Amino acid sequence: GQYARPDVVLMVNGIPLAVIECKKSSVDVKEGVIQNVRNMGPDYIPHLFKYAQLVLAMNPNKVVYGTCGTSADYFVEWREDDVDWQKNICESCSPDGRILEQDRITASLLDKKRFLTLIHDYILYDSNIKKICRHQQFFAVENAMKRIDGLDQKDSTGGVIWHTQGSGKSLTMVMVSKYILETMSALNPRVVIVTDRKELDKQIAKTFAHTRLKPARATSGKHLLELINAGSADIITSIINKFNTVESCGLKNKSRDIFVFV
Repeated sequence: GQYARPDVVLMVNGIPLAVIECKKSSVDVKEGVIQNVRNMGPDYIPHLFKYAQLVLAMNPNKVVYGTCGTSADYFVEWREDDVDWQKNICESCSPDGRILEQDRITASLLDKKRFLTLIHDYILYDSNIKKICRHQQFFAVENAMKRIDGLDQKDSTGGVIWHTQGSGKSLTMVMVSKYILETMSALNPRVVIVTDRKELDKQIAKTFAHTRLKPARATSGKHLLELINAGSADIITSIINKFNTVESCGLKNKSRDIFVFV
């Protein structure tokens, strides 16, 4: 293999969990991305990246990130929702009071608690491709869980996440589901995913299966009710018209630990 030396490797308990390529402001961060992608390849230093959870390329004015195996096109920027929190970290670390984009995003992604949260809850495998959340997904899931836990002083029985097409809503659902199933496991929670088309139902069930969760697809209204009442399936997918059958039968399940994504 070829010799390569990344600019910064972040070790946590001796494990190299983040790899960073740094460029001066006159050099496009794409150069750093290309170096990272090259270094992950079989001819360079792939063994280092077996452990890497965050892979970054930065110059003072721009930062992009991905994870191990992310191709160059999928490295993206982070936008912080909690700007006051970010500002406090930057101000406490900056020796001269100057704060650059590089400082802001380093604070957002590599603050100890945030970094461990990203690793624990926001990296998943989709058909054996390792993926990390985009900032929109991260804050959507965090806010959904705050709502469910009653921490945002609003009615905890529901809410809306607004998505544009192609923004990864299936993976956002996977992330919320994993979060619910793990953090609320004592309550034996279930997740029901409702769509309006057979193709979509199939596609979402497939995404869940690819990310190592086992969805059960309801084949009829009666089957939907059986799946919910049996409590053996963590995740159930269904088409909206199956609910009509359930409604006309007058059957109800009063559990507060069933979460419905529509």
